[in-house]
Amino acid sequence: MKRIKLHLLLTAGAALAAATPAFAQQGSDAQATAENAAEASDGTAQIADIVVTANRRSEKLQDVPIAISAFGAADLNATGTANAQDLASVTPGLMMANQSAALTPFIRGVGATDNTVGQEAAVATYVDGVYISSVYGSLFSFNNIERVEVLKGPQGTLFGRNATGGLIHIITRDPSHDTKIEGGVSYGSYNTVGARLYGTTGLGDNAAADIAVIYKHQSDGWGRNINLNRDIGFGGNDFAARSKFVFTPTDATTIKLSADYSQTKGIDIGSVKNILPGAIGADGKGPTAGFYNNRSGYDEYVNTKQGGGSLNIMHDFGAFSVNSITAYRKTQVVQAFDNDTTPVRQIDVLIDNQTYRTFTQELQLLSPSSSPIGWIVGAFYMRDKSGFDGPVGLGLYGADVGGTGVLIKGDIVTQSYSVFGEVTVPLGEATKLTGGIRYTHDKRTITGSTDLVGTSDPGDNNVILNLAPRTTYPSFSEGKPTWRVSLAHNFTSDVMAYASYNRGFKSGNFNTTAPFAPPFRSESIDAYEVGFKIEALDRRLRLNGAGFIYKYKNIQLTKLSGSSLFITNATSADVKGIDIDGELVATDWLRLRFGAAFLDTKYNEFTGAQFSVRNPNGTTSILQGGTLTGNDLTRSPHTTLNVGAFMSHPMAGGKVNANANYVHNSGFFWEPDNRLKQPSYGLLNAQLGWSAEDDRWGINLFAKNLTKTKYSVWQVATTNGDQYAPAAPRTWGAELTFKY
Repeated sequence: MKRIKLHLLLTAGAALAAATPAFAQQGSDAQATAENAAEASDGTAQIADIVVTANRRSEKLQDVPIAISAFGAADLNATGTANAQDLASVTPGLMMANQSAALTPFIRGVGATDNTVGQEAAVATYVDGVYISSVYGSLFSFNNIERVEVLKGPQGTLFGRNATGGLIHIITRDPSHDTKIEGGVSYGSYNTVGARLYGTTGLGDNAAADIAVIYKHQSDGWGRNINLNRDIGFGGNDFAARSKFVFTPTDATTIKLSADYSQTKGIDIGSVKNILPGAIGADGKGPTAGFYNNRSGYDEYVNTKQGGGSLNIMHDFGAFSVNSITAYRKTQVVQAFDNDTTPVRQIDVLIDNQTYRTFTQELQLLSPSSSPIGWIVGAFYMRDKSGFDGPVGLGLYGADVGGTGVLIKGDIVTQSYSVFGEVTVPLGEATKLTGGIRYTHDKRTITGSTDLVGTSDPGDNNVILNLAPRTTYPSFSEGKPTWRVSLAHNFTSDVMAYASYNRGFKSGNFNTTAPFAPPFRSESIDAYEVGFKIEALDRRLRLNGAGFIYKYKNIQLTKLSGSSLFITNATSADVKGIDIDGELVATDWLRLRFGAAFLDTKYNEFTGAQFSVRNPNGTTSILQGGTLTGNDLTRSPHTTLNVGAFMSHPMAGGKVNANANYVHNSGFFWEPDNRLKQPSYGLLNAQLGWSAEDDRWGINLFAKNLTKTKYSVWQVATTNGDQYAPAAPRTWGAELTFKY
């Protein structure tokens, strides 16, 4: 009967899924801390192999000549990495920022700050091989994850879609034929309740299915709007589910069907802002007392719905294999925020329908694993339609737009075609040469209109002063080749070194907020890298490192024009640095993981740069047309360090687990003029748990930001003052877990 009920549950949930918005920590399986350790023949602990798909095939991490930080489910749980944003605390060189409900990742100083509809990230996100085009669709909960791979540097060949900075690839579990169910319920600070459930079972001899569900609700905010007398600063109120069905009709064929849905309501972390100390806002006053408080005059919120499905068909013909990945995704965002952060109606923003629709199709032909020469060829197609729709679209209201309202509507349609190929040839027994190339052609078309309304009240859009017809502007086409060459040599079975040269590019585009403006051009990176991968001390130590130099050209930077942000091409930059990733099994019960990134970046001569100046009275002026040379790139800390300790030891008829992870950031600049700076900071997360001997149940205590560090998720200089959005304070909780 239990098996029949689970069959019904999985069947009913097969249409659901979760490419979910970010979840704050809801508790984790701390009892999983030792799962990443293997065991030698004499019973001593060793580091387990990590399998990655950076080359679109399963390979050991230590065999791939690419700088990768990879995390299995056990490591994600043990470090409290509950979502994509948390990856920055365990990945050297990775920066994450929240702008509204959008994710803006940077790797090695390369990223994109504009989260406007129609724009794509420079650090691409994939889930099970499916490209996620929307920056609002790239925040994911980690409930049914097999592993996460962070690829550093441009990925211009096999993952060619805009991956100038790098790539985050999330690989979910495949369902099991054995019936299993696991989950947990949690309660934490700020009156936060959560629940998670994962179930899987077989459906006959050749099929299996699973479902993963997460729910979270935070009742109290960690800040206060003293003007509207309400809580602000919420980690999210969310529901999400994901299901996967796997069918193997023959030994040579595997069919995977996945679907997902998620809904996030009321998140205002990243969009609720305050005035920086020393600055003056639009109302002539300084910052509100309390780091997490503000005095906005507009009720702010972000509501996001997203979902989609994918079909992955793999067939082995013997001489080669074929892999087809078909996917469709849709994301809808409704949000409102006070862009001046004060009670006066200087500039309020209402977006009633921000929509992304993306269809992708990829086809790969791969050599057999037994072939001495490894190769892959393929083709990729994407059609994306993203824009501001609805009666309002993007609505701007207040004194900054003439004391009335401006309604901006428009869509960017992108059609992208690319073909690619890569081959790896052995040069003797210990050396391999890899070469690959990709050609991408993008065509973008924008339509748009700007309407005027005779009111500065976002709730009243009935007084139309001017209704403009929607206009289609000239399309924009661009084609570029990208490539990769690498040489890898195994000095021993445990020591490998490599050198590589990669070219990556991020396509040009239109600005949805300024459809009449000419498109900005593509940016490109030439990356030169040398690295090593070592296992030592009888596989108790893993140490990987890389040194790199980038030549970064036609950088796409965000500027402020009136009340709107838009992207323009800036200048070139030089980037160089070192990454280190390591893991040590210190004893049978203690494991350490550590990493560091050292970065040196500078803009070359940058004419036409935007500068901000804080005036003697505390107001801010934005100046155009300046020249800067040698400034640091934005969001590029010189040093980031992380270290984690994971302990698991028998106790009280079960197993006690204790984990702690610390990350240090040396600080960085938010804008090219290097005026607004995030000071150095450190974050400490920890867990303590106990599980029964058979792992059927357990209890975990968890805490994030134990030291109560105050830092920003982003800062910006505007004509309405210097502003910041605070990151979360210390949070804590407890979770009861179960497995059957």
